Amino acid sequence: MKRGVLCLPIVMALSLGALAIELTSQNLLVVLEKEIGSKSNLGVKKFQHVWVETDIPDKLYEDALRIFAMRAGKILSGRTGIAVVYFVANDNLTRGLVKAGIRIDTTKIDQVAFTKFSDIQDLFVIAMFPVMDKYGNTQLDVVAIQYLTRETFNKINWSLGLGAVSLFIERAADFFWWDPEF
Repeated sequence: MKRGVLCLPIVMALSLGALAIELTSQNLLVVLEKEIGSKSNLGVKKFQHVWVETDIPDKLYEDALRIFAMRAGKILSGRTGIAVVYFVANDNLTRGLVKAGIRIDTTKIDQVAFTKFSDIQDLFVIAMFPVMDKYGNTQLDVVAIQYLTRETFNKINWSLGLGAVSLFIERAADFFWWDPEF
């Protein structure tokens, strides 16, 4: 089937204001692209990888997600309700403005994922940005990681607006990490 045909029920559900959409990797990707956009200002796909539950690669789950959750004092017992979103951050004039943009995008992703998908309990948002190695070669690499549980999401005062929430999302998240060289 064509992508447009598969996505039609999702787009219809969004336009009708449906409260809960079935949690699949494809559905989450479609909703994120509709609500946030499909391209970064670097001219590449905004969402590089979107995985939920059993679609999450074993190595990522075992070697990273479980460790991030443990650092937050949480234990992941199975993959039910887990979503992972890799996105490409937008470029800006300074590194500080790029980081501010990452915080805003992360906050948008949090709000869209948790409000549109009632089955998400644990959300990992991973920001990527072009990074130059010591030889002058540039490639997309992970520059920030956020882990947020639904419990924490529900404690955040979202009525302040995305801009205000993005100012404290690093402290509010269950886990937030910046690449120290970024």
